[in-house]
Amino acid sequence: MKKTMLLCFVILLLSNSLIADQSSEIEKLEARIAELEKRVAKLEALLDYSSNDEMNYSDKWKNIAQWRKLKIGMKMDQVRQILGEPTKVYVGYAIIWYYPSVLGGRVKFDTATRKVDGWSEP
Repeated sequence: MKKTMLLCFVILLLSNSLIADQSSEIEKLEARIAELEKRVAKLEALLDYSSNDEMNYSDKWKNIAQWRKLKIGMKMDQVRQILGEPTKVYVGYAIIWYYPSVLGGRVKFDTATRKVDGWSEP
């Protein structure tokens, strides 16, 4: 009888410990989800698309004269007016807009200022 009670007590302690560990793990996961949701919101804001669902893709980027209008320090909206909407956007150490071509035209923006930091013509 004492062994049974002792065994029940040990099982009860272990189950409480597992529940506490699971609760702690759940709290960590919830915090991680909240952090990721904030990051997604920031990335979505960086895309800075208008409220229209249609993207304004154009062939402006194909004209090398358009690329020659770019200047260091230009804002994203100015680049969008000159080259049109990018087909791919990378956000990491920098924001890079890609325009489709065999040689890969792209514009690099500083993440802090969101202004042109450099580019590569197609």
